Amino acid sequence: MNIQRLYEASLRHKNSKIASIHYKLNKGIVNVLYPIFGKCEFGVEPSSNVIISLTSYPARIKTVHLTIMTLLNQTVKPKSVVLWLASEQFPNGIKDLPVKLTILEPKGLKIRFCDDLRSHKKYYYAMKDNPESYVITVDDDVYYPENLVETLIETSAKYPDTVVCTWGHEIFLEKGDVYTADKWQYSTEGSLPSYELIPTGVGGVLYPPHSLSEEVFNKDAFKEQCINADDLWLKAMALLKGTKAVRVDKPAKLYFSILSTQKEGLYYDNAIQDKNSIAWKNIMEAYPKCREVLIESIGKC
Repeated sequence: MNIQRLYEASLRHKNSKIASIHYKLNKGIVNVLYPIFGKCEFGVEPSSNVIISLTSYPARIKTVHLTIMTLLNQTVKPKSVVLWLASEQFPNGIKDLPVKLTILEPKGLKIRFCDDLRSHKKYYYAMKDNPESYVITVDDDVYYPENLVETLIETSAKYPDTVVCTWGHEIFLEKGDVYTADKWQYSTEGSLPSYELIPTGVGGVLYPPHSLSEEVFNKDAFKEQCINADDLWLKAMALLKGTKAVRVDKPAKLYFSILSTQKEGLYYDNAIQDKNSIAWKNIMEAYPKCREVLIESIGKC
């Protein structure tokens, strides 16, 4: 089953209603058929300098293998796909994991146990252990298309030293300030690198080596300010480093999600309860340089 073809087919319609119906239909097809017929070959390349990193937790551990299978079926293979799990949540280590997950290790998956840093696990250890590598962060509830890595790398080659994403939001001023995260707009068109674009992890985000401030590893800070908002923390750390972000020049549509995972997760905590705005304000107050960079950049637009 080719997820990329099914995903892109739904984007070709000029009529938005037809496109929406086609998208939902193909999403359903993937959710029904991929768990049965999806196959995974050896999916890594030792000579690559790209690491795909993600995390999961007990409520999704029975389905995360589906996401990982898609990451091991990429047209451009990464050096490794690493799954970070909290030792506190899986006290018996590998014994606590489903066989459908552990059998992917010979295919290129690495399973690592670590301290529970919530969603920050997805980047923290991968970046700290591999400072000279490109790190792509992804979520644990998505069927990723086969060209995800290829698309991100191609855009990164065009815009070196820039954070690259497939999905994000545009920051704009609200009453002269940048605090109101709930008012940000989706970024739907590929654009030039900017400070205003906030990459969103669900679509996959590529971070070049040294693109973030070393403050990114300040665990006490992100635990206090934004423990459930890793995307916002990473954006702030890019601003501190003076690194812009850019979206790939492709139509913006969320990749197919694993339907059984969608009744819970950070979206419901962050978006519905508006915890993103609280976290963003915490970050802006702790790192005023970020706010200054954004206001100056937006003011020039």
